[in-house]
Amino acid sequence: MNIKEIRQILNLMKEYEIAEMDIEREGVKLSVKKNASLSAVPYPPSMPLSAQAAFFQPLPVQESEKAKSQGADSVNKEENVHLITAPIVGTFYAAPSPEASPYVSVGTKISPNDTVCIIEAMKVMNEIKAEVSGVIESINVKNGQIVEFGQVLFKVKI
Repeated sequence: MNIKEIRQILNLMKEYEIAEMDIEREGVKLSVKKNASLSAVPYPPSMPLSAQAAFFQPLPVQESEKAKSQGADSVNKEENVHLITAPIVGTFYAAPSPEASPYVSVGTKISPNDTVCIIEAMKVMNEIKAEVSGVIESINVKNGQIVEFGQVLFKVKI
């Protein structure tokens, strides 16, 4: 369990006014109570301190991913293109329901508060807002596709 997952859990608790939650997954126990401190026991108490320190080390990011993201950012700034990326891991939905038309298509003019899609995560439908004004240049994922955190969903010409 990483900090992003814990933040998602806390946001869901706040959104649905859940007062207390206990989660156990892959040897990690998380107990959260509203107006109480967060307690996590990610290792057995008998684990040596050196192993505990290693457990909390950040995972290395592959150099090629860094280079790709840095290169994409510089190219997109030059072309006045904004990338709308997935803020969470989940299932991408282009429309509010299977029968409805998509929120946006290529060529759609958008403003910052416009919903561009939904990402379903843990049975919660999360509306994704444009956050910029512009025109949808490309849609990089398909309806029903699983998306990863940071994956480019849309390119917007600003």
